[in-house]
Amino acid sequence: MTLNLHPFAKEMELIIKKNNIQALYHFTNIDNLSLIAECNGLWSKERLEKEGLLSRVIRGGNSLSKDLDIYWGNWNKVSLNWGPKMPMMWHIQQQSHLCFFLIKPEVALRKGVVFTDRNATDTNQLRKEGVEGLKLVDFSAVNDPYAYMNTERKKKKQAEILIPDEISLDYVKGVAFISEASRKEGERLWGDKPHPPFIINKTLFHEGFPVVNSAILTSYNISKGNVTLQKFDHENTFKLGQKITLLVSVKSTPGMKTKTIWFGSNEDIIDESIIEFDDENTYWHWSTINAIDMNEGNYNVEYYTGDIRWIRIPFLICKSF
Repeated sequence: MTLNLHPFAKEMELIIKKNNIQALYHFTNIDNLSLIAECNGLWSKERLEKEGLLSRVIRGGNSLSKDLDIYWGNWNKVSLNWGPKMPMMWHIQQQSHLCFFLIKPEVALRKGVVFTDRNATDTNQLRKEGVEGLKLVDFSAVNDPYAYMNTERKKKKQAEILIPDEISLDYVKGVAFISEASRKEGERLWGDKPHPPFIINKTLFHEGFPVVNSAILTSYNISKGNVTLQKFDHENTFKLGQKITLLVSVKSTPGMKTKTIWFGSNEDIIDESIIEFDDENTYWHWSTINAIDMNEGNYNVEYYTGDIRWIRIPFLICKSF
């Protein structure tokens, strides 16, 4: 996809490079990856709505945010930030499994791109296109990790880049996940289509929330005595009669509840367990079912912290292999 550049794209590029902008950022619920793969990029809500796809999108906003986006002219644009860890993301990360799209800064040089000096639905925002739009951005606040300590600088840090209609995957540098378990879930959701590099970068995410670091299925007997002493390989296939254990490394928060759900071939729940953690720490947690009580076929297991699903792992049970 060729960019339709703004007439002053060269001057705009100099401003972006001068302020050391290496990437633009877009965070989304990990469950949206299937649709993004299908669309071959990030689409505006207006385009998704016209194509009858908006109902499949998991959004962090509500009807008010939609009204504000339409009012301000954001509905037909893809919203990007100059950096990660936006205040809005802090609230959404409490209730969602997120990932980041890292976008090549050159998309900001397109004709029709709008720059705002703060959140694109803020009543007091300023917005313009081109060089004048970039001059509205307070890059000292954008690049300041301590901008949250000052109310006005915190608002300036939330300046946005609004890209008309869509961002093709050609301009995605990578998709970032908080952990290996999250990355693997992203791979599962994306499917077989080619994708940008999937990377792990914890520094892009807010701290202080539960994280599932890794998750595997194994037929080995897991115990407190061997869980930290032995490396267990992931298994996809099990024999009738074997025990099947989901082994998870999870960073907990005080009072956090986790849930493990095992699904049969008809998506019926065949087992469910809940455990609560008392303090903040990183734990090995495992849940086991016995395949002696099951039939041949395809099964799945999911793992949650609170109401947030981190993984869904498919596996096969057969007579022999």
